Amino acid sequence: MGLFEKVRLKTPRHPNETLEHFYARLVAFTHAYGPGLMFSRGLFEPEEPTIWAKDELGNITRWIEVGDVDIKKLSSVLKNAQRCRRQIDMAVYFFGASEISRFYRELRSVGLKEPYKVKLFTIESDELQPFITSEQSSSNWLVTILDDTLYIVCNGNQLSLRVKPVEGVP
Repeated sequence: MGLFEKVRLKTPRHPNETLEHFYARLVAFTHAYGPGLMFSRGLFEPEEPTIWAKDELGNITRWIEVGDVDIKKLSSVLKNAQRCRRQIDMAVYFFGASEISRFYRELRSVGLKEPYKVKLFTIESDELQPFITSEQSSSNWLVTILDDTLYIVCNGNQLSLRVKPVEGVP
């Protein structure tokens, strides 16, 4: 099955946001792409995720965080979804394995017994470097996704990076 869609994104960069995080947001959006997915005001609004999708009634259907995760916020969203008997597709994209171990420790500390409901992925920081070195204020990406690898043509540069799913609970 394939998907061909032209998408125009305006992605403001927060003044305190690193280029690494900025490109990780774009990669996570591309990897998770689906109907209704959009960037929230997450960097500017602490109660929102980095990326989300909502249904016709305004209920959140997808909640995606990138990088450092506010565990209390994530836990609150999961618990609220359980109370309301709503399914929210949740995912977190990390920059390395050490962040994942810390994430699970913190998630357990707030009493969440079902952390397996959150899909976890890693994006290696060094794989984002080609994006950072070829950074321009306006970019066109042509993306092909095969398994866990994104093949991206960006401003004439051919790049690839792997978004690795995290298997098992540490």
